[in-house]
Amino acid sequence: MMMSGAELDRGELGRLLREARSVYDPQSVERLIEGVLAAPAEVGTGWHVLVADPITPALAGALEALRTAKAKVYHNGLSAEDFEILPRAARLAHLREELAAQGLGGFIVPRSDEHQGEYVPPRGQRLAWLTGFTGSAGVAIVLRDRAALFVDGRYTLQAAAQVDTQSFEIHHLVDEPPARWIGMALTSGAVLGYDPCCTLRKRLSGFAPRQKRPARRYASSPRILWIGSGPSSPQHRLPQSCRMTSVSPAKVRNRSASASAAA
Repeated sequence: MMMSGAELDRGELGRLLREARSVYDPQSVERLIEGVLAAPAEVGTGWHVLVADPITPALAGALEALRTAKAKVYHNGLSAEDFEILPRAARLAHLREELAAQGLGGFIVPRSDEHQGEYVPPRGQRLAWLTGFTGSAGVAIVLRDRAALFVDGRYTLQAAAQVDTQSFEIHHLVDEPPARWIGMALTSGAVLGYDPCCTLRKRLSGFAPRQKRPARRYASSPRILWIGSGPSSPQHRLPQSCRMTSVSPAKVRNRSASASAAA
């Protein structure tokens, strides 16, 4: 297959795909490789079977050549160079623009991805993309006029070194819990959004500020809103929303309590 830089002979690649009886066309292979580049390096060439199984040597060589070419211009949004291209302040501004467009008062950005595992691949590093913080435990809450990063004691110094402290307040995740901060910072009646793919509902009780009023009077209190992103890459853009559902803090706590009782 002839290739120069990031350019490739799509006709030749298409021929190799047809010979291998692949369901992919050249354009869909390019999209697949963009996902492979965001995966851990340990994936190796194992992804070839997604294209064709068995795969021909010629097609395998073409796939690796294409991956090498695209890797030269690939950006995951997490490197020092990427933060020069799109600074932290600009990323925060983009998120706030989206908050305004969605009618949200704030948004929860966890470290976890949609798989809820300990390891988060580059494509799922939403918290690092937004704040620059690369620790293994943390959550950010972005409001229209304030933003905070919550980390545990292991990462206090690291967070201060990696995060723009002019844009983000840094708080202890346990000693200064998100619920307390939200209760003071979020305007009454405002809606706080989260991505249900990345933030499990059972964990939301830690974000809902506790109040003493009866549950029926929660209409004017801050609400938690589902606003899903799906598997979109964080690379220099905001995820698109896919679903919205509002939940009051009272319901969050009641569901959490019911789940604990059932367990």
